[in-house]
Amino acid sequence: MNFIRVSKFGSITGISRKALIFYDKQKLISPEKVSDNSYRYYSFGQIDTAMIIKTLSEMGIPLKEVRDYLNKRSPDNIIHLLEKRKDLIEQEMIRLERIYSLINKRLELTYKGRYIEPGKIECGYFPEEKLFLGPDIPETESLEEAWEYLSEFHETCIRQEIEFGRPIGCIIKREFLTIKGYHLLSNYYYTLNNDDIRANFLKPAGLYVIGYEYTSYGQTDALYSRIKKYINDNGLNICGDIYTEYILDEVVMQNPKNYLAQVAIQVEKAEIELEQAYYHDPIYEPQPDSFQYPKI
Repeated sequence: MNFIRVSKFGSITGISRKALIFYDKQKLISPEKVSDNSYRYYSFGQIDTAMIIKTLSEMGIPLKEVRDYLNKRSPDNIIHLLEKRKDLIEQEMIRLERIYSLINKRLELTYKGRYIEPGKIECGYFPEEKLFLGPDIPETESLEEAWEYLSEFHETCIRQEIEFGRPIGCIIKREFLTIKGYHLLSNYYYTLNNDDIRANFLKPAGLYVIGYEYTSYGQTDALYSRIKKYINDNGLNICGDIYTEYILDEVVMQNPKNYLAQVAIQVEKAEIELEQAYYHDPIYEPQPDSFQYPKI
């Protein structure tokens, strides 16, 4: 029988000498012969076995499953092995697509935040958005009490496999405004992509008054008041809930006082001439201007 030295066998199969020694220790493929001076020799018949190991390993199949398969090769077993690996890859692709989407969303909001002038209030048409709402928040006496329910929101996200990293939002129900003003939160939420099946709530399309302000968490009373004044001055009526989120948050800004809050309140026309309103394109393309945002 003709034998091949380990270096030659490695060049034929594309498997390094180090990997071949490792496969030997894992009982995947062992040399046919080891000489007195410890030279390792393989047979030509082992090339096929080595190529099976290399092919399945490159597919990401664990070595234990490769070893089991080598002893039970058949069409049925390879179908089972590959279908199992295919399912795992599809799950990983979904996970990576969600991470990719999360990165894109964070980039979009950061670019948007750089070119928005705080203090500006505007009125515009917004398309519907898909949200993931956390559990209802019981009636609380203060925002500090409401923050204690963030842990329940995070636990719910974990159970539903909702990735962290998005700016967190909160909703104030319209009917709550007459009870405790802006301090009675109803839900925390994350904004999801429009094709995300994990969404459990639709933020309705419609006319919204939007305001922005640099401020730390929970310090948006002045912004709410200015938005409400804008609504009254322009003959609008509040017809929906209040959505607050920080599009520049602790992920982006060093100083909490420089977080950028965005407050959106759904309104309906009263006497205002709505030609003054604009339609909001969800794909934000920032345009440079002279405004200087706080340094990170």
